[in-house]
Amino acid sequence: MQHSHFRSDRRLLLAGAIASVAASPLAWAQDEPFPSRPIRIVVPFQAGGSTDILTRLVAEKLSPRLGQPVVVDNRPGANTGIAQQFVAAAPADGYTLMLIPSSSVSVPQGKPGHYQAAQFTPIAKICNILLAFVANPKHGFRNVRDVVAYAKANPGKLTYAVSAVGGVDHYAGELFNKRAGVDIRMIAYKGASGALNDLLAGIVDLRWDGYASSRPHIAAGKLTLLGIPEGERAPSLPQVPTVAEQGLSGFEMSGFFGLVGPAGLRAEVVARLNRELNTVLQMPDVRQRLIELGMEPQGGTPDQFQRFLQVSLQSWAKVIKETGVSVEN
Repeated sequence: MQHSHFRSDRRLLLAGAIASVAASPLAWAQDEPFPSRPIRIVVPFQAGGSTDILTRLVAEKLSPRLGQPVVVDNRPGANTGIAQQFVAAAPADGYTLMLIPSSSVSVPQGKPGHYQAAQFTPIAKICNILLAFVANPKHGFRNVRDVVAYAKANPGKLTYAVSAVGGVDHYAGELFNKRAGVDIRMIAYKGASGALNDLLAGIVDLRWDGYASSRPHIAAGKLTLLGIPEGERAPSLPQVPTVAEQGLSGFEMSGFFGLVGPAGLRAEVVARLNRELNTVLQMPDVRQRLIELGMEPQGGTPDQFQRFLQVSLQSWAKVIKETGVSVEN
C-alpha cells in the first residue's frame, strides 16, 4: 500500500510539473511588461491619403509615450478587408493594431471588408473626418447649385472619383445623385491617391474627398471647394456653406477614424493604449494639426467607441438601403 501511494503521489507531482511547464509560456506572456517591443499600426489604404497622414502623426506621438517604436504598415485592398483579416488573425498581444476608417462600417453586411465586431477589440475613437465636395476648376463650378444645374442639363456627362467601391465617398456620391435628382457617373480607383490625381488632372470632374487630402490643392487653386456635407458649418471653415444650405436639405455625410486591435486583447493592454492615445489627442499641437486637416479630435473610452461602432453600423445600413449601392458595382 505504501508503494502504491508513493507511485500515485509521484504521478501527481509529475503531472503537476508538466502542467506548470506547459502553462509557463502563457504566464511569461501575461507577465511581460507592455510594451516591450515595436508596435505596428496597420492602415487599410495606400500611403499618402488622409488616413496615412493621421496614422503617422499619431504613431510619432505615441512612440515616446510607450517607449517603443510605433510603425505604420500600409495594407490596402478589398474595401479594407485585407488589413482587417491580417489584424484579426494577429496575436491578441497589443503589438498589431489597426486604424479603422468609417469605410469599414459602410460596407454592406456579408461583403468583403464589412467590419465584424466579434473579430476586434475597440481601443478609442480618434477623430471625426471633415469631407469636402471638390471639383476640378475646368467647368467653372463655384458651388453645389452650379453642379446640379450642369448635371441636369447634361445627364451622365459628369463623373466623380471614389477611392473604393462601397466607401464613404461612393455613398456620398450616390446619395447626392438620389437627393439632387441627377446622374453623375462614378469612377472607381484602387486608393485615394489615384482618385485625387485624376481629379487634379481633369480626367474626372468631382470628388467627395477627405479635407486633409484636398486642402493643399484647394489652397493652390487646383481644386474648387463646393461645400461640406455636414449638419452645420465646420468651425475650421466658417466661410464654406454646407451642402444642405445649398438646396439639399438634410444631406449629411461624414467619416471617422479609430484604433482597434484583435479580439481578446487583455484589459490592461487596452487601458494602456487608450490612456496614451487620449493623452496624445489632447496635445495642443496634435489638436491644431488635426483641425487644420479637417479632423475633429475625439478620444474617449473603449466602451464609448464600441457603442459608437454599433450605432454607425446601423446608420450605414439605412444609407446602403436608400442608395442601393452594391460593392460589386
